[in-house]
Amino acid sequence: MPKWEKLFKAWGIYKADYHNKYRQYIHSKRYKTYIKLVTNDIQERVRSINKAQAEELLKDFFRKKEFVCPDLPKGE
Repeated sequence: MPKWEKLFKAWGIYKADYHNKYRQYIHSKRYKTYIKLVTNDIQERVRSINKAQAEELLKDFFRKKEFVCPDLPKGE
């Protein structure tokens, strides 16, 4: 049992339901903050790609021919 639980019980202010709800609130708040930070990082990376790089990547992607398996019969 953590020391803070022992202290709160000794003082008579410990309620398991309240502390569990508070703990869940803090963890969910941290998780939401983490998700926001990750989302912002991804958006910043996307914005940092300059237009020339994006156009070059698109040209390279569309230049490649689609792979066709030679074993499959060709549709007529």
